[in-house]
Amino acid sequence: MSFTFRTYDELKARFAENITFLCGYHRAESVENLPPLRRSQIQFLQETITALDTDRTEITPEIKAKILSGAMLVIHNEIEESYRYSDPTQSVLYQKLTETLGISAENSMQAEDRCDSVGKIMKFLHRTVFIGGKSEAGLNIEHPYLKDRPRLAEVWKRGADMIAAASKEMLTRNLAELTAREAREAEEAQAAETAAKGRTSLFGWFAGRSTAPSLEVASTADGATIGVTVEESQRGPT
Repeated sequence: MSFTFRTYDELKARFAENITFLCGYHRAESVENLPPLRRSQIQFLQETITALDTDRTEITPEIKAKILSGAMLVIHNEIEESYRYSDPTQSVLYQKLTETLGISAENSMQAEDRCDSVGKIMKFLHRTVFIGGKSEAGLNIEHPYLKDRPRLAEVWKRGADMIAAASKEMLTRNLAELTAREAREAEEAQAAETAAKGRTSLFGWFAGRSTAPSLEVASTADGATIGVTVEESQRGPT
């Protein structure tokens, strides 16, 4: 069962609530007053929303939802990795992003979903940060993403790594399923072959019984008994 993405408007509304909650948690008057790392992460997501809202291309709301989900997933993954030796749910932002994305035991995100959504934010970044969407044309230095270059570099690398990991996971899973299916088919074929050989042997045994000459007991002149075939008994003495 594939992951059910939230709508773009719902993602934006929930994220706005997250910012208010996070600022209250850190006793910060605004995003600018948050701890440096959280400020950088939140501002990247804010800039993504602004860029999507002002985009003049014909991006459907469904695609916008996946782009924003992909951006949130990159930050979600960054926080998770920073808590690799402890529980990432200790992070308030991690908790809020999990809720905003709609990730749960009943609505888990598969490798295909991660590859799809993160792939879309990476394509969006490429199209917006490079002039005309072409890397050879150089960077669009006026773009808000360029205000925090270390953040852009972090997202760029992490996004690429996440896509590679999800792609590997998909291939590994499908290879395992193929190997298991082939083994199962081989076992079924072997069982069918064994059953067929058993039926052939049984048929041969019955066929041999039906064609074998029947024996009757006959007495010789001196009183001894011998076994003779039915045909021999019917022919009589020669």
